[in-house]
Amino acid sequence: MNDSSEPDGVTGRLVTWIHDLTWDDAPDHVRDRAAHLLLDGLGCALVGAQLPWSRIATEAVLGIEGGGDAVVIGTGRTTTPAGAALLNSSYVQGFELDDFHPLAPLHSASLLIPSLLATASHLGQDVSGRDLLLAAIVGFEVGPRVGASIGGTGMLPRGWHSGPVFGASAAAAACAKLRALDPAQSEDALGFAATQSAGLMSAQFEAMGKRMQHGFAARNGFYSAALAAAGYTGIDQVFEREYGGFVAVYGEGHPTDVEAIARALGDRWETSMVMVKSWAVMGGLHGAVQAARALRERIAGRAVERIDIRVGDVVYHHGWWQPTRPLEAIGGQMNIGYATAVTLLDGTALPEQFTAERLDADDVWQLLDRTHVTLDRAIDELPQTERFQTHLAVTFTDGSTDTESVIAPHGSPADPITNDEVVAKFHALTERVMDADRAAAIVATVRGLADADSIAPLAGLLAAPVGRALDWPGAPSLSTRPASQPAGAHMTTPARARLRELLASRQLVVAPGVFDGISAHLARRTGHAAAYLTGAGVAASGFGLPDIGLVTQTEMAERARMVVRALGDVPLLADADTGYGAPINVIRTVRDYQDAGVAAIQLEDQAFPKRCGHLPDKELVSADDFARTLGAALEARTDDGMLVIARTDARGPLGLDEAIARANRYAAEGADILFVEAPRSVDEIEQIAAEVNAPLLLNLVIGGLTPEQSAERLQQLGFAVAIHPSAALAHSALGALTALCHLRGIKPDEFLPTKPEEFFNLVGMAEWFAIGQKYQPAAEGRSA
Repeated sequence: MNDSSEPDGVTGRLVTWIHDLTWDDAPDHVRDRAAHLLLDGLGCALVGAQLPWSRIATEAVLGIEGGGDAVVIGTGRTTTPAGAALLNSSYVQGFELDDFHPLAPLHSASLLIPSLLATASHLGQDVSGRDLLLAAIVGFEVGPRVGASIGGTGMLPRGWHSGPVFGASAAAAACAKLRALDPAQSEDALGFAATQSAGLMSAQFEAMGKRMQHGFAARNGFYSAALAAAGYTGIDQVFEREYGGFVAVYGEGHPTDVEAIARALGDRWETSMVMVKSWAVMGGLHGAVQAARALRERIAGRAVERIDIRVGDVVYHHGWWQPTRPLEAIGGQMNIGYATAVTLLDGTALPEQFTAERLDADDVWQLLDRTHVTLDRAIDELPQTERFQTHLAVTFTDGSTDTESVIAPHGSPADPITNDEVVAKFHALTERVMDADRAAAIVATVRGLADADSIAPLAGLLAAPVGRALDWPGAPSLSTRPASQPAGAHMTTPARARLRELLASRQLVVAPGVFDGISAHLARRTGHAAAYLTGAGVAASGFGLPDIGLVTQTEMAERARMVVRALGDVPLLADADTGYGAPINVIRTVRDYQDAGVAAIQLEDQAFPKRCGHLPDKELVSADDFARTLGAALEARTDDGMLVIARTDARGPLGLDEAIARANRYAAEGADILFVEAPRSVDEIEQIAAEVNAPLLLNLVIGGLTPEQSAERLQQLGFAVAIHPSAALAHSALGALTALCHLRGIKPDEFLPTKPEEFFNLVGMAEWFAIGQKYQPAAEGRSA
């Protein structure tokens, strides 16, 4: 083992401690907390991996770095260790949900998870969970100490992005420990890291790059330890050097404390001081969000005249400027005025509060225009643990006022978030982007790291693609949430987000009909962007029945659930007939289909029992009655990501003009997509496209009433979706019929159906109609 250049110096004592630290030296509560801090960071990374700016970063970095073996979390892709460190850190920082240290601000998980995973990949050998955890503890301890040496929170008012400034040292120290470097090599690693320290806080106003600046530090830490391991030497005694040393340069012009770097190592554990966030805003704004949530409960319908916020220097300079409309997401997450206003309105500050729509919403800006933020210098004279306090006062138009003060927000060292709360946060975040089984497996694996021989299973769980937590700019806004819908209900699935993205692209979505597991798997494997659960196909293939309303709601919902599992992230548009009864039945149908995972539910204005849209003698309910059905459906869904398709069958019984009028009525009621069933000519298709003012779906049934149209022509006309419900069904039936006839030595010609009625007669439609006619009162009949 080689000692450092000056073992008694600050740098020398630090690197000796890093080298000598053993698993048993770290108290149980520190080891347990470190595992949960890693879990918190991984939850943030999984939510952040598919954010709009993250996707841009992914393509850019992979275009530079190329391939490799290092996992890029939540994308299904791999690259070089350095590229993975950069991207994975950007994901952890992707939505301001990750941890921070309140006295020496840095986001530790965004530094340690990426750099350690990169190091493990670079080593090319099994790394135990215990070794990873011990290295993480080193990073959690070193970063804040290095920050404290140059003023900690004092870096922020001076314009430094403090985390990247002292974050590279945290990452380098952790990677040095994982590589088992000796003190001399660790000194070299810290020398490299310190000379790469940088970060400007002006990135907070609008730059995507703010989310990557800790990534630069994570990558630099990885590189620094790798260079040192290879024998490439760095700066000796880098922290205490009087000329060009870290503290001398970055501490210039304000008080410093170089001894803080090595003070109380192994006695005072900074790991326990790391703050876990509850909200998607920068750490200094948690007091404002907490105060706004408390005060919101007491507003009692009063109109706000003025908002006053009083804070200290750190929060004021880091978190307040007069915003201009519209804000970028990063600006909203950094601005105390926006965070307070949106929390007063919505009761929370999570990803849904930072969609493009919400950031430009009139109700938020009306409050922002009434917001005044004051710098209270007296707060800066208080103990450091009290300098993030926030005082909120609201004056109402009736002359009354109300106030709320938060001295130490929940999550701070004075009121820490428990490990159980960390797990709950992980599940609450990841339910947006992955299934519960995968999330539970990650939790169990991270909590069991201390006994894991290898971190390879964890890397495997992190690797697969995740869904998109926030569709940009098409994500729903809480400003339009019905009063009956609970806050936080906008948790969508990857398939639903994908369907919205496809529709927003204004490219025609072609959805083949699926009706069972094999048809769903084939639709996915052949690359279709979406699929349509055909009621006719389910009735015929699943139950041997014609499409005349014989299949029940529960049977269709269960078939939808099975097909969704087979399709994975491919969106499923699902036929739900009339909703299976009165509005209360419709509500249950919508809830069951939503729970099944469908991306869009289709409801129609036929009377029950309904029949295939390409059969004669359909009966309708009134437009008013169906409007009530739509209202029930729209109110029942708790995920606005699930679309509602309104179908009118009025063309046959009442004519095209009435069908178009009904479609426009249903669009005005709130339907997301309109479906005019069975137009009978090209002219009618073109008239529908010209006169219905909403996204349109066209149904192309083999042998049906609507003439075939090419995808290119429908794209030109502006249709959003084309469904082909009978394509796979007809060819499957033909294949089966041909094989069966071949076995008998007969020709299939006499059995071949050429239109829907003939197909349904194969599964007993004539017999069912005869039964229905037998029990129908003489005075009743179906109108043509």
